[in-house]
Amino acid sequence: MRLSHQTAADRAESGNAPDSGSSAVVLASPRFARDEGIPRSQAAIGRHIGLDPNTTSQILRGLAARGLVSRERTADDRAKETTLSAQAEVLLANAIDAVEAADAAVFAPLATTKPLLAALRTLATPAAALKKAVGIDGGASKNGDV
Repeated sequence: MRLSHQTAADRAESGNAPDSGSSAVVLASPRFARDEGIPRSQAAIGRHIGLDPNTTSQILRGLAARGLVSRERTADDRAKETTLSAQAEVLLANAIDAVEAADAAVFAPLATTKPLLAALRTLATPAAALKKAVGIDGGASKNGDV
C-alpha cells in the first residue's frame, strides 16, 4: 500500500479540501467574518486562522471548485471577497450540530459527578481543619517523618 503525502493545498486542488482540518477551518471563516462584521478577503481569512496566503488561496480554490464558496473581486479590485454558498451554510450548520452533540456526549458524565464532588468538598473541609488542629499540614511531620 502506498501512502500519499499531500499538503493541504494539494488536497484542495484535488477536490478533497473539506476532508482536511485546515480546509474545514477555512470554510467556517467567511461565516465567522460575516457574523462579526470583519473583512472576508482571502488574505484576512488566512491571517485570522494562521495560514500562509498561498495555502489559503489554494484551499479556497478547491472549495470553490466544489461549489462551497465563491471568490469575487472587491470594488477596488485589490482583493477577493469570499462568500459561502447555500450548500456550505447547510454543511456548516450540520457540522456545528455534530460538534455540539459530540461535546455533550463527552462531557455528560461529568455532569453526574457534580453532587459527588460537592460531597467530597464538604468532607474535605472538616478533614483539613482537623489535620491542621493536630499539626498535620500535608508536608513533613514535626519529627521529620513523612
